[in-house]
Amino acid sequence: MRHHHVCAVLVTGGDRQLVGIFAGRNAVDRMLVEGRSHNTTLAELMTPDPDCITPGKTAIEAPRLMEEGRYRHLPIIDDGKVVEIVSRFDFSGL
Repeated sequence: MRHHHVCAVLVTGGDRQLVGIFAGRNAVDRMLVEGRSHNTTLAELMTPDPDCITPGKTAIEAPRLMEEGRYRHLPIIDDGKVVEIVSRFDFSGL
């Protein structure tokens, strides 16, 4: 993630169904602070079943949902499949 300058990764199943999200906060909070080993699985660290939004929602609904939930990244799901991910920084001009 660091090498590619990515702050969050969506975790999907083989059918592109969203399983969870793994962000830098997960690594810090769940691995470093809790003192877990390097053998800890992604499933143990990720946030399962994160809140999502559909492409048909308005642009202002995404940052509102992120603010309410106190998270920085929001998956966009269409017909149960991952389409994209947005960051609160994508909306910095709103």
